[in-house]
Amino acid sequence: MRFAAGKHDRPIKIERMILEQDDFGQEIPKWVLVHQAYAQVLPNTGTERFTSDGKHSQEIARVNIRYKDGLDPTMRVQFNCKIYRILAVTEIGRREATELFLERWA
Repeated sequence: MRFAAGKHDRPIKIERMILEQDDFGQEIPKWVLVHQAYAQVLPNTGTERFTSDGKHSQEIARVNIRYKDGLDPTMRVQFNCKIYRILAVTEIGRREATELFLERWA
């Protein structure tokens, strides 16, 4: 499988959470940029649930980028002014591409 660059037309940012200390020694979470890439975004499914505190919708998507080592489910993806949690990271081919499975709750 060859990497088809023409289909990868959506800019995304992949971020990792770090903990910084404030002036009082308390840890404050901060998201820092790990990688920027152009991706092929493939919407997968969506569901809606009604709970006691209102309606919640879940969006699941797949994202393909050029191969990038070191990505894991503790990171998040910013795409189209939305933040997605990474559910899984898989390698496509022999280090040709990386596929991310993403989830977002609204």
